[in-house]
Amino acid sequence: MDETKFLLRQRGAPPKPGFDRHNEFKNNSSPNDDKKKGLSGDGQALDGITIYLLLIIFYGFIVFFIHFRQNNSFPSPKFIGDPQNSLTDFIEERVRKNLNEFMKLGPRVTGSAANLKAKDLILTTIEEIRVGAKEPHQIEVDNQIVDGDFAIDFLVGHLTSVYKNINNIIVNFSRKDNPSNHSVLVNCHYDTFLSSPGGSDDTVSCCVMLEMLRSFSQHTEPFKNNIIFLFNGAEENILQASHGFITKHPWGKTIKAFVNLEATGAGGWEVVFQTGPENPWLVRSYIKSVKYPSASVFNQEIFQTGKIPGDTDFRIFRDYGNLAGLDIAHIKNGYVYHTKNDLPRYIQPGSIQRGGENLMNLVETLVSSPQLVNPGPEKHGTMVFYDFIGYFMVSYPMRMAIILNLGISSLFLLTIFRKIVGYNTAEIKGVVYVRELVMAVIFLLLTWTLIIITCVVIALLLTMLGREMSWFTNTFNLIWLYILPPLTSVLSLHLILRKTYYKSTNGWQVEGIFYDGNMLLWVMLLVTLTYFKIASAYMVLLWTLFPLLIISRTAKALKINFKEKPVIYVILKVISVLIPASYTIYLTYNLSMLIITVMGRCGTEVKPDIPVSIIVSFPVLLLTGYHCSFVYISRNIGKLILILSAISTTGILAVLFTPYGFPFSTSLQDASMQRVMLVHFDRNDYHKSGEKVEKESYVWYFQLDHHGSKALEKYSTVFENASLAPCDGAYCGMPFYFPVLHMIDSRKTLQVPAPRLTNYPRSSVNLVSKDKTGVDTFRLTFQIEGSDHITNFVFPKPGVKLTRWSLEDGDPLPIKTLSVFERPTYYIYYSHEIKPVKPWQFSLTVQIDKSQNPDDGILDISVVGHYLHGEKMQTPFLSQLLKKLPEWTVDIGVTATIDYHEF
Repeated sequence: MDETKFLLRQRGAPPKPGFDRHNEFKNNSSPNDDKKKGLSGDGQALDGITIYLLLIIFYGFIVFFIHFRQNNSFPSPKFIGDPQNSLTDFIEERVRKNLNEFMKLGPRVTGSAANLKAKDLILTTIEEIRVGAKEPHQIEVDNQIVDGDFAIDFLVGHLTSVYKNINNIIVNFSRKDNPSNHSVLVNCHYDTFLSSPGGSDDTVSCCVMLEMLRSFSQHTEPFKNNIIFLFNGAEENILQASHGFITKHPWGKTIKAFVNLEATGAGGWEVVFQTGPENPWLVRSYIKSVKYPSASVFNQEIFQTGKIPGDTDFRIFRDYGNLAGLDIAHIKNGYVYHTKNDLPRYIQPGSIQRGGENLMNLVETLVSSPQLVNPGPEKHGTMVFYDFIGYFMVSYPMRMAIILNLGISSLFLLTIFRKIVGYNTAEIKGVVYVRELVMAVIFLLLTWTLIIITCVVIALLLTMLGREMSWFTNTFNLIWLYILPPLTSVLSLHLILRKTYYKSTNGWQVEGIFYDGNMLLWVMLLVTLTYFKIASAYMVLLWTLFPLLIISRTAKALKINFKEKPVIYVILKVISVLIPASYTIYLTYNLSMLIITVMGRCGTEVKPDIPVSIIVSFPVLLLTGYHCSFVYISRNIGKLILILSAISTTGILAVLFTPYGFPFSTSLQDASMQRVMLVHFDRNDYHKSGEKVEKESYVWYFQLDHHGSKALEKYSTVFENASLAPCDGAYCGMPFYFPVLHMIDSRKTLQVPAPRLTNYPRSSVNLVSKDKTGVDTFRLTFQIEGSDHITNFVFPKPGVKLTRWSLEDGDPLPIKTLSVFERPTYYIYYSHEIKPVKPWQFSLTVQIDKSQNPDDGILDISVVGHYLHGEKMQTPFLSQLLKKLPEWTVDIGVTATIDYHEF
């Protein structure tokens, strides 16, 4: 029998379809019965306080379980000298020993002495492994020094990168007899971000690769194909070293697949967050081989939206090597990412063992797979794949997903059709059923909208009151800020609907209509995502499949009148969403932990409470579709709303008026500190006439989060003489390292007067030649030299168009900038490891409007020389300012020179 019949039928009376205003769908009871029964109509009422509080506790337990599992489910680390270990076992202790040796070198920015020492340390370790390798194996080592340039579409638009004398250490691990011409690449980078020792990003990955190489070298049987280990020395320089390898090194031509190792946090589970493009055999190899899976096509589609700041060498191997591979990263504890706190202490025992064993098994499977050489039909196609809380993996091809998604959707739509035509004497049917189904869908969409509006309004109010990011350290604040308030709003909405639109309607009839309406929404979303071939539609499938099968089949099998036993119905409904709810909470937990830490470095233009609130409330939004209808079969909902409102209000008041709402922590255990970047710079302007103007020198506060200087100005004297930074010239004339002006508006940042930089070599730009190549076109050739990191902003004059240049693909494209600039800005990033013998030279071709006189000026170039390591990295004045920073900050302090030229 149809489940709706059990939910909607009224015993002992003929069905009365319709609504009260049409003498249809009318309840036999009076509204006063609600006081006794808690609902309109027959049946036993639930206690709303008990039901909803138990639901909150139940789903809270799932969150706790996921948190506990992800922080405690690691294999026991293995130790050197343990007699139970074999020579081929992966040993975490050895990895940590190597990691500690790298940590002694400190930050290893490309071009620094520490970076070169790290290269030597890797080469020494590889040589020790090579000497002790078993007979069947051959280990070849090459230290590549490479030049190049390329373009990459990044958050900033079309970014151009130029590099000279960049180092790569490359190991070709192959069999001695009859070596293969096919290889699997495994990549890490040993350079680090500014001031960061890079414990997780990405030194531990390089140490894992060294241990993997040692383990493989002890195998008594050779592998079928080769493994190339790439230790690249310039990933933080916008992916330069990997580009130099894959486009210039002869071993790059043998590679058929790759594994890229990265980190945006420290410790925890390593996550596969990108695969492909296509080549589903890679995903199958991962599922077949790893002991501890953590991978999802959802992660891949989220990352590839470009909304999460950052990119990896995966991009280079894919776009410039035309290769398919897997991108694997640690994402836990993103507070330490790119800071001084990126230390081994934040990598839990067993985390390295887990990642190392997974990687070794994966690479062994890839290198032995026949699909490596010839994928055949496995070369094309998209895979739907995901792990369930790390226990097991589910995967199937997109073509099967389409059949499955549309099949389940059709099954539900058939159920709806049967109800419309009155099959099995359904209580309401035809136009009346369609009308009420449409109204239920509208009310559910209103419910979802109300959740989002509630979260956004609270987020905006907190931002206006200067209490944004209160969850940055105290993540429990999310409960009373963005979980309980939207839940309270939903309950209030449906209590109002119950007393107005549904005031004379049987509560069980409303429950049944809302169940159908909610399922119809999911089916519509599932069909839409499937139409656009979005693989993450599997999440919607889970929310559709389990309730459809469990509710429908159980209702038919048990033949229970749920109105008489409503608790059984509630339990059944919770069971029906247990799998999708658990999985959604698992995904949301990981995404929110990532996004929360990203908000500490997302710039001035994102109000962080808005995206965080929406992400955190996402499971609430999904679950309310299944649980909001309990309002219509429960009593004491008004009291429940008062209880939840009191808890939310108390929490919000604590955030607003107590230290509990302060975003940042002084605890190294939390590591949730505010990132503060100070740049001591000065600027010289060179006019076309040859006049040189020395401008004032400042220490610039490069604001990395929306909270900005609010707390700094209150609790320190760093900014007592500060003023707002100006916007003068190309890219506001400020010493940007990366072109992120659209994310960090310099006009909202502060600068403090400081002494001019003395004994600092300037980055020079010289016009070598100016050749007229057409009636209105000129080619300008420039020569630039200076520090090992230079950023160049090219700013054509009005009426001048930059049409070609000698870099990358020859077609210059502008970067994102502020709307106040009417002229485009072009960005060129330059770096070198070892100083080139000849200065860097490039040419620009410009087209000049006939109304413009070339002698009046063609373009401006701002050349910023960055000093990111060594004795010139910080001035005494800058060091003194850094000492004034509160202990809840983690600082980066560098110097830069700006030379602004008119040509």
